[in-house]
Parts: sequence; C-alpha cells; structure tokens
Amino acid sequence: ANITDCDRIAAHPADPDKVLPGFNRTEIDLPKAIDVCRRVLAEQPGHARTAFTLGRVLYYSKRTDEARP
Repeated sequence: ANITDCDRIAAHPADPDKVLPGFNRTEIDLPKAIDVCRRVLAEQPGHARTAFTLGRVLYYSKRTDEARP
C-alpha cells in the first residue's frame, strides 16, 4: 500500500483501510497534520484515506466547516 506522510503522523487506528497502526487524537500534532495532509492531498487529489484523515484532524481542531467537505 502507498503510505503517505499524512498516514505517518495522523492515521486513524480504527480505519479499515489503514496502512499503519494509527494514532489517537492526543498523539497528533494537529497543526502539523493539517499542513501535511493538505500537501499530500494536493499531490494526490482524490486520495480517499488522506481526505478522511484531513477531515479528522480539521474536526479535532474545531474547524468543522472545513472538515465537512
């Protein structure tokens, strides 16, 4: 599987498509994860796992309007 930098810092532990063990909310550097996941998604548009992870870290950052799409 294609492991991205977004996976490396913010993968969800319960994601059925995960490629790494994953991280709990308190283990994630949210601002860094947002930046990294946005970069990965810009490089790989439509990458579902990255889009999910970006939405997750945006939600955790209380940026729900950005997380919904």
